[in-house]
Amino acid sequence: MTPAPAAVPLPPTLKVFTWVLLLLSGMVSCGAANGIGEVMRTSVETLPAAPSGPLADPDLVKALQTMAESQFRSLRGMKGSRIAIQLGLSLCCGLALVSGLRLLRPLDVPREAVRRLITFAATGCAILRTLDGAQLAVAYKRAGAAFAQSASELPDELMGTLLVAGSTVWTAAIAGAFALLAGYFSSNRVREWVARADQQSVLR
Repeated sequence: MTPAPAAVPLPPTLKVFTWVLLLLSGMVSCGAANGIGEVMRTSVETLPAAPSGPLADPDLVKALQTMAESQFRSLRGMKGSRIAIQLGLSLCCGLALVSGLRLLRPLDVPREAVRRLITFAATGCAILRTLDGAQLAVAYKRAGAAFAQSASELPDELMGTLLVAGSTVWTAAIAGAFALLAGYFSSNRVREWVARADQQSVLR
């Protein structure tokens, strides 16, 4: 039997971006699955237990419980749209994972088709992760307000501001990374390399 022709190796930069895509997609996919689990909780009794012990401040414990319950109820109020976003995000991440692996090992699949799938999946991840972050920001803002009402020693809205700011920065980082990946895989440089690689594979 004639051995199958070896695949055209990826340029170092393209390989790095592909591995970044795989790692980021895997991480976000796990987060989306966890998000669905949080929304599917049936009651506040399923929330993690608050810290306890002789050193625990009762007022702080109560404030943390109030904050967690407020966040839980906010996310439950978005149950339908949140599940839809998380499922869509999981699907896009799964598509990005499969496409990224196929780009590393194309076998008999044209790399141009894989490149288009990666661009589509990364764009979808960027959009859906932005929507996911917007929902979390709303929940964090309400949770922070509830915490401020229970913990009178803190300035009003301080906790909400910190939570929303942290969530916004994290969302911008993740969504921005997916947008950057989508832009890279749709760039002329990658298109030209993929076209040459597909042509060389046909000639082999």
